[in-house]
Amino acid sequence: MYSVSTVSAEGWKNLSKGAHLATFGEIRENLDRVDFALLTSYKGELGGYFTIKEMDANTAYIQHGGVFDNFRNSYNVLKGFKATLDTLKVDYLRIWHRVENTNIPMIKLSLSQGFIINGCSLVNSKLYLEMLLEV
Repeated sequence: MYSVSTVSAEGWKNLSKGAHLATFGEIRENLDRVDFALLTSYKGELGGYFTIKEMDANTAYIQHGGVFDNFRNSYNVLKGFKATLDTLKVDYLRIWHRVENTNIPMIKLSLSQGFIINGCSLVNSKLYLEMLLEV
């Protein structure tokens, strides 16, 4: 069974450095500004995370997400993503995120869950697709 747990913004400060290092091999110390984070687990084993910012009462923005090695390149990625989206759909009418245009697996994963590409933005010389899921 997949489960999703919520971590407060304050709690995420203690976890973010290690989580981002484990999933991306980068240090993002004191850069995250989030309202909360969602952690996805399967049979008690932590598999990934998403950081969330509330844009308004009806819109959640997925700021960052990462998959730990034990979930990477497995069916658990799809199931964990779906469980996270199902959790967000309870409270929000729109879920929005940006995906770098070279991240083909994440683009495909997002499209498979009903996201549509509704724009793009250029940030630090990288092109990001704006993707929206309306509940």
